Amino acid sequence: MENAFHSTADFINMEIVYNGLGIERSKVVLFDRQPDGPFYELIEKGFSEGKLKRSGDFKGKVRFEKLIFHLESPAGIVFPKIGQKDKSLECYNSVLWRKYAARVLKAFDLYDVQPPTVPSLTLILRERTQEKNVGRVLDNRAELESVMRKCTLCDVKVVDLAGMPYKEQIRLIRSTNVLVGVHGAGLMNIIFAAEEAVLVEIHPHYRQDRHFRIASRMSGKIYMPMRTKKRVTCQGSSDDVYVEVDEFERTLDGAVRIAREFNRGMSECGLVCRPEILAIDAGLNNEYGRLGVKMGDKGNMRFPCG
Repeated sequence: MENAFHSTADFINMEIVYNGLGIERSKVVLFDRQPDGPFYELIEKGFSEGKLKRSGDFKGKVRFEKLIFHLESPAGIVFPKIGQKDKSLECYNSVLWRKYAARVLKAFDLYDVQPPTVPSLTLILRERTQEKNVGRVLDNRAELESVMRKCTLCDVKVVDLAGMPYKEQIRLIRSTNVLVGVHGAGLMNIIFAAEEAVLVEIHPHYRQDRHFRIASRMSGKIYMPMRTKKRVTCQGSSDDVYVEVDEFERTLDGAVRIAREFNRGMSECGLVCRPEILAIDAGLNNEYGRLGVKMGDKGNMRFPCG
């Protein structure tokens, strides 16, 4: 197998090939000279029959009785316009995507986990470094973090996934039910989020791709987009993306309102909640102390008439 893995899209293509051939696992050989990347553990745990091999592990000539190369990422269902010009993708909630998510989550023992009891917001971002200066970087990150941390009785995390081992990335995403980020490969992780989850995708002014809308709907998640208006500025091959704070807050408020109703939630409020509304939901009683929020008196729930 060629080691051309750039994102989750490549592994969905592997899932397509495995399903089409009726394969659960196979012996995997990487034909490259690259160091082990973040997906090495995923390939070995999720797809490989035994330890991964590289071409250099074989001495002399090797004869394969059967050799399968995975599809390159643009050839798969993540990018349907390439295969079907001028046609939109009308299906949703795909069994294939769910099987792939289950394969990965089971490989890391994260399949049967309890969903978060409060909105769990994760902002994923890219850091610009001397070694890596590509992609879309948030120009006003601090302002967006400030908006997220206003969220009453919420778990909030801000991370650069590139600096985390793959297993820890998946563990974090699995405990997330509101995933937020600028258009980029990391948003494909929405398929590993809690069973009920929202993806908030920030589109820079020049992007109109629908990869992550497809990923959301195919895996049974909710998709909420927003678009920036200010033109990006560039540093080398990377963008500085400025996100309008008011628009971001309105979008996030909607996502949190939805997330408060996940599982057995009963809080009818958004980003900033009055204590008496939160107190209606008895399921939150154990969360107040943990998240440092004072519990209020339950609102008046008596029926007023008759």
